[in-house]
Amino acid sequence: MDETAEKLITKIVDTRLAAISKKVDTLQETLDRAISQLDSDRKDISDLKVAMGKNLAVSEGTREDIYLQTKKMVDKVQENLQPLPDIVANQVKDSISEVKNKKWYQIFKGGE
Repeated sequence: MDETAEKLITKIVDTRLAAISKKVDTLQETLDRAISQLDSDRKDISDLKVAMGKNLAVSEGTREDIYLQTKKMVDKVQENLQPLPDIVANQVKDSISEVKNKKWYQIFKGGE
């Protein structure tokens, strides 16, 4: 009977060991998949960082280009508008002179 009990205990231990071994294998596979996914996610994050860096560099360059083009445009507009006050002043002065030379103006003014 000792042999039979010993065989029974050995069989129970072997069965439990096989079950535990299967659970460990399943856990190892799950862990391997999780680590693989983590590595993939790290690579994706790294690729995103590189892409964002490139986009930032492009946007900085674009911003500077826009600034320079706007500055050129403003300078050009100011250059073209520069004589405008003189033109307006001369036109107003000429118009006032014309009005002063009109006969009706002389009548209202008191006839100089």
